[in-house]
Amino acid sequence: MDKPISFEGLRWEKDRDSLVDLLGQPGGRWFIARLLEICGVWPPRASDWSSERSAAIEEGARRVGIRLFRDLKMAGKEDALGELIAEYRETVAWMEETVKKKRGVCSYEGFSF
Repeated sequence: MDKPISFEGLRWEKDRDSLVDLLGQPGGRWFIARLLEICGVWPPRASDWSSERSAAIEEGARRVGIRLFRDLKMAGKEDALGELIAEYRETVAWMEETVKKKRGVCSYEGFSF
């Protein structure tokens, strides 16, 4: 006998397949890592709890990140999470180094100083 089909089940399959597709592409892995960072899930960050409104916004963003993290685990992609974070750190370090090298460099008529 076939398992009953539910909207939630079909939606989860689509979500899972989409996450797997994203993890298979450098841009997708970057997007997931940035989203986890923006949501304050990874790396963990101190939140702004100075007002009820800002606390609610921070908590809402964090819930989105936690949901994404949970979905990655449910999709069996926990190992990919470590790789994704390492790749993200490497890219950010490269960006910071690139910016640092260019800081304070001026060019005029072929001369750099």
